[in-house]
Amino acid sequence: MRCLFMALLTSVVAAMLIIGPGCSRSITIRDDVERRSRSGVYFEATGKGPPVILLHGGQMDRRIWDEQVALLSPTHRVIRCDLRGYGRTGWPTTPFAHWRDVDALMDELGVTSADVVGLSLGGQAATDLSLMRPQRVRRLVLVAPGMGGFDWSADAWKEMPPILAAARDGNADRVAELWLNAGMMRAARDNPHCRDRIRFLSRENVSCWLANPLLECDLDPPAAARLREIRARTLVIVGDRDVPDMQRIATKIEAEVPGARRIVIPGAGHIVNMEAPETFNRELVAFLDAP
Repeated sequence: MRCLFMALLTSVVAAMLIIGPGCSRSITIRDDVERRSRSGVYFEATGKGPPVILLHGGQMDRRIWDEQVALLSPTHRVIRCDLRGYGRTGWPTTPFAHWRDVDALMDELGVTSADVVGLSLGGQAATDLSLMRPQRVRRLVLVAPGMGGFDWSADAWKEMPPILAAARDGNADRVAELWLNAGMMRAARDNPHCRDRIRFLSRENVSCWLANPLLECDLDPPAAARLREIRARTLVIVGDRDVPDMQRIATKIEAEVPGARRIVIPGAGHIVNMEAPETFNRELVAFLDAP
């Protein structure tokens, strides 16, 4: 969702914004490595085997992948990080790009190439990385992904101003509730198995709405105009309860990325891996383990 409201922040309220850090607590799951990269990005790495990088969505952090870390770490080297402005990674004071942070983190960890899994904002970062550093991405799993340069519908903007206003007022509970009542989050709100966890994570990351959007560097031309350049084997996963814009993005990826495959998970909304973990995990493992 961050990829959606970044454009709104830039065009409507950039002059009113404050730069602020994330504010989450760490939950460690079998971590062999837990530290900050040289660029200040907080990350955790665990397990041995083929590397898999997990990138989270907006108003969330690395902890959305807790179950997938436990699932994959016996057979893979699993790396997850908090993107700029989320979790334990603060916002920078100089221009940045999420894909560059991931690229630099791979250099620091000695990872030449990896399978990259990204949800929402993380999906946008993973797509950008596959375009700018194609040799680094073996397999690409895009889960309800955002996309740079995508033409968002008018409905997508209507829910943003009240959330921004609550964030500026410092009302974290209000921000979290408004976000959970937004269209793409309603399925998660209705899911008794994950809604409390998602509410907790979203509340801990509300300061992301107050970050300076002018520092984030987009691709030029953006990913929406370059999908045919992607060479990584690509799987896009979307829930059938996610909003129409997300369905359009998934359909566009399937149509334009060479060889891409799309999976629609019944009953799931935007946070697919937490809302339908059994189905998601089965599809993820099958894709990563395929020759």
